[in-house]
Formats: sequence, C-alpha cells, structure tokens
Amino acid sequence: MKARLLIFCLIWFAASGHKYVPRDTEPDKSTHYIGELLDGGVVCYLNDEGDGFQHGLIVSMVEKTTAWQTENSLVRASYFEWGDKNTDLMKDSPAKDYVLSLGSGWYIPASTELVWLEDNIVAVNEALLAAGGTPITRDYNDEYWSSREEDLNFAETVQFDKSNPEYESIYVNEHENVDIELKEEKKRVRAFRRF
Repeated sequence: MKARLLIFCLIWFAASGHKYVPRDTEPDKSTHYIGELLDGGVVCYLNDEGDGFQHGLIVSMVEKTTAWQTENSLVRASYFEWGDKNTDLMKDSPAKDYVLSLGSGWYIPASTELVWLEDNIVAVNEALLAAGGTPITRDYNDEYWSSREEDLNFAETVQFDKSNPEYESIYVNEHENVDIELKEEKKRVRAFRRF
C-alpha cells in the first residue's frame, strides 16, 4: 500500500510540472543589470535587500500625459519610496487608470523612486531606444508625476533636467528636482514595477 501511494505521489508530482530541488541547493540568484529588458520594461534601479536575491525596479517602455486627479481629494498617498502603496490609495485618477491598464504589478512611482531612475537615466534611455520604447524626457519643460501627494490640491512631480535655473523645488533625499504641481494639470506618467 505504501509503495502504491509513493508511486502515485511521484507520478502526480511529475505530471504537475513541479521540479524536485534538493534542500541543500541554492535558490536562483540571477544577476540583473541596469538597462536589461525584463517583464515588459527596462531595469532602472537595483538593490540588495540582504535576502540573497537581487531586487530592483523596472520602468515601462511607454508613457502618457495626463492629470494626477480629476476631482481633488486628500487620499493620504504620502510614501516617499513605496509608489505601489501610494497608487493603491489614489482615486479619481487618470494617471492611476493609465498605469493599471498596462497590466498587473505596474504602479506610479513615488518621488524617491523617480530620483533613483534619474541616477541611471542614460543607460535606461539607451535600452528604451534600442528596444523601440519611448525614452524618458530630459527637457526642463517636462515633469513626471510621482504618486506622492503633497496636500488636497498638489502632488509631487520630478524633472530630469536640473539645468533650468528658474526651477523651484523641494528637497527629497537631497535631490533638488522634485516639485509640486496642481493635481489637475497634465504631466507625464511613467509606470514602474518591482522584482
């Protein structure tokens, strides 16, 4: 009886597509790089969370210009580094609707996440262009919505060209390219996802 049960379990296990991995083997620790095409976008930031795996952020291949919110309301989207949490809180938001239309896992990045993108923008834009995507705009007239809300009427934006001397900004992690704009204004939106 035990032999039949063992055979049944082995057949079911093999048929289900599972793969036996001995306990003493290491998990897959793939090495990713900035500019890598991954999960429908380009790797734009990498970090090591101390769990033995490489983690990071992926930026979408495309973008859209739209409003942060159509009817101003305070949604308490106040995370500096967790755009996915901010995006979950947003309502009456064409920007949120756009990133959700891209599929599961996409969100509007928080201001600090956009600043991390800026640190690697040259390599990311090269990869976007090579793959037929839309490069991130580096013109001082263009700003990208962050998912971080300032108050009832304003949300944060990030500009990727700090050469404009008239650009007034607030400070986020010592970066001077974060500003606030009225939520109903149309700004660029670029989606992110985590891995």
